[in-house]
Amino acid sequence: MSFLHLELAKEEDLLLIYNWVNDDSCRKNSFKQQKIELEDHIVWYKNILNRQDILLYILYEDYNPLGQIRITIEKGIATISYSLDKNYRGQGYGEAILRMLEIKVIEEKLPITCLVGKVKYSNIASQKVFEKLGYINIKQKNFIEYTKVLDQD
Repeated sequence: MSFLHLELAKEEDLLLIYNWVNDDSCRKNSFKQQKIELEDHIVWYKNILNRQDILLYILYEDYNPLGQIRITIEKGIATISYSLDKNYRGQGYGEAILRMLEIKVIEEKLPITCLVGKVKYSNIASQKVFEKLGYINIKQKNFIEYTKVLDQD
């Protein structure tokens, strides 16, 4: 039986994350679609590893990395960004990574009352994941905003 778990990203995960974020499908579903230069990624990555308001996790199945999920926290609201390795899409890991994030936020008593995901209209797979997990959707001009209030009691 395999073991799914989230771990905070470490410095040595820099190239793994870089390769995931530059995947063609990932770029297509991102709000900034241009490829990311390695030099820019290095600066960004080292910066976020030292910030308290941004948490970056990697989803593992046993020791195999499957994808990443990042939250940016501001005034109790955590904005979600996630992606999966192209070899693991369409297998239920999107739902797993979001559900595990919710559990981690509650168990670790992170200062978060609400999770928010912004999904492009063309990204049907992510829309289905957020809807399946009970996020409320609000249609915006260029994306759908999904929101879930967390019960921290």
